[in-house]
Amino acid sequence: MQVILCVDDQPKRYEALVAICHMDHGIRVVVTDNADAIRQFFEFPVQGDEVIGVCLDHDMPQLSAFYVVEEFLGPRNIPVVVTSNNYSGANKLAAALNDFEVPCRIEPGARDREFIMNYFGIIDGPNYWKDLEQD
Repeated sequence: MQVILCVDDQPKRYEALVAICHMDHGIRVVVTDNADAIRQFFEFPVQGDEVIGVCLDHDMPQLSAFYVVEEFLGPRNIPVVVTSNNYSGANKLAAALNDFEVPCRIEPGARDREFIMNYFGIIDGPNYWKDLEQD
């Protein structure tokens, strides 16, 4: 099953994305801000699960987004959407992702669900992540 992992301390921001992805596309969305859960998710995946994208907030009180980048996302080529509403923090996080050559875009607050689904290749239209690879 295709999975989108959302690393954030505000799960409500993803309610509509969860509903649309699951109901319309059969894609599971997992939301957590727990480092142990993220580690389990990547190190012991459920058989058949494929992470197609990560939504990542930068200012979580219990977890550093930069730790998530370094520990979990840096070694993988999974596209990331930075969902922080803090412009400065989002840009710093995007720069860190770029340092690891992780494809990323910024979508404050995860409001534009169509952009996120398009970026992860879920819906039709130009796939921003795949287009970046061709540049």
